[in-house]
Amino acid sequence: MQLLWSARFILDFKRLARQHPQLRSVVEQTLQQLAEDPFYRSLRTYKLKGDLLGT
Repeated sequence: MQLLWSARFILDFKRLARQHPQLRSVVEQTLQQLAEDPFYRSLRTYKLKGDLLGT
């Protein structure tokens, strides 16, 4: 899976990394895991239901 990052996300990520450098590697690992397997257990993701199904 390929993640698409908005310009806003990139700016927010850079700000977070600047303010909290210790979190940068954690966020990068989480994003990598999300790209590899979006339903990996530690991510706590789930399939959408109801009106959101298929979006």
